[in-house]
Amino acid sequence: MKTQTTLAALGLLLTALALPSVHAGSLANPEIVDSNDEVAVSGACSGGPSATPPCPGFDFLWSQVDINSGYVSDTVSDVLLTLEMKAATSFQPGLTPGFGPATVPGSPTMSYDYVYTATSGATTVTASAHLAPDGTITPGGAATTAVVHDGNQLTFTVPKSALGITGAGSLVTGLFVTAHGQDAGDGDFTLDDRAPDANFGRDYLTLNGTGLAPKTTYATLTGATPSIQEGFAVNTTAIHVYNWTSPAADLTIGYNVHVVAGSLAIRIATAANQTVQQGTFTASDKGNATLHGASGPLVITLTYTGFNGTAAFTFAATPAPTATTSSSTTTSASSTTTQSPFTFTPSTSASSSTTAARTTSSSTSKGSPAIGLVSVLLAAGIALVLVRRRLQ
Repeated sequence: MKTQTTLAALGLLLTALALPSVHAGSLANPEIVDSNDEVAVSGACSGGPSATPPCPGFDFLWSQVDINSGYVSDTVSDVLLTLEMKAATSFQPGLTPGFGPATVPGSPTMSYDYVYTATSGATTVTASAHLAPDGTITPGGAATTAVVHDGNQLTFTVPKSALGITGAGSLVTGLFVTAHGQDAGDGDFTLDDRAPDANFGRDYLTLNGTGLAPKTTYATLTGATPSIQEGFAVNTTAIHVYNWTSPAADLTIGYNVHVVAGSLAIRIATAANQTVQQGTFTASDKGNATLHGASGPLVITLTYTGFNGTAAFTFAATPAPTATTSSSTTTSASSTTTQSPFTFTPSTSASSSTTAARTTSSSTSKGSPAIGLVSVLLAAGIALVLVRRRLQ
């Protein structure tokens, strides 16, 4: 009996040792880790023309191609492949800090391609993104979206169906990612990096969005006046990230949030991950927020925590200021009492009704019915006195 128990324990140990090395992906614990500063320049290492890739470490940072790490996560329907660069700000038009943007004379006009490779079973897919000289990012391959966030991260969304994954517990293997840049003019100047330098990253085991971590989705808003409308019939914990390039420095953000349960936190940040505005909805609220200095790429993150309800946001350029009256000035001053996550002003309908009410009140004070009644009574009293004197 003791021998059987020992053999059983040994069998479990051997089985555990035979299992692939996997873990849930995150920026703090990535599947792919890259060496430092080993970018190949025009097919040779930065250390000199005699060196050949893969390149040894060299103290120069090519911000658009120098890869730092890569990690994987998954939702019910998708596998998310994330690439992180060494530079704090990346995926920008131009070459790299120190060489100047593409607008500087003599600086190459660069385009970049990022390719993430992943395998599940016998199926291998590539998720790609092309960064054009004007900063436009276009997804390709198996990627349905390719979104830049947190300043230096690029996340590809790959449907699980493309990898043949039908549920939790599937292995994603053969992980590696490449970055390639070339002069968009004549192509004679190139930059290349691979992570890891050789072989593959650590395998990933799909969780199928089982709640072990908040589900994160990424999307891109387009146009000058985009909107976000979301709703949840059950308590939901999730993170939704939207990228949008604002055409105007001053924005009016319309919001209408109905909270049944939980909370919704909103954060608006620049492409360099600097917070422009943030706050949390724990109760229903609606109105308009004014945001200043918001032109250029923005990252809008909605974090739902046990949230049940609906949320709607609209974004548009703030109209140019016009001459104001005393009544409108009074109305705007009252907006400081609004409890909201931004510096809010009342919604258009609320402002109109408030102004109308105050106009009515003001006109009443100028021509009060009570004053008219006193005048009539006074006149009647004088007439009565005159009649009595005549009778006497």
